[in-house]
Amino acid sequence: MTKSTHTIKRIDRLKNSYAGNPAFKFTFDGGLALRTKANISDAYKVSSGWEGKRIEIETETTPYGKTFIIGINE
Repeated sequence: MTKSTHTIKRIDRLKNSYAGNPAFKFTFDGGLALRTKANISDAYKVSSGWEGKRIEIETETTPYGKTFIIGINE
């Protein structure tokens, strides 16, 4: 797990997970794009008003090299 701070450029709402929880794709300044991991509770914190805001994210990389957001702090 890695923590880093980024400025949000864009937030896209994705389809809900199979369990019905929200999912988002974040695009950050510099072009980095990451999505939330399925069923994380921090996805309920996300607001469209966050665009342009600097946030701290915690990420996890799978053994296959895919990186997901697993934690979000304002």
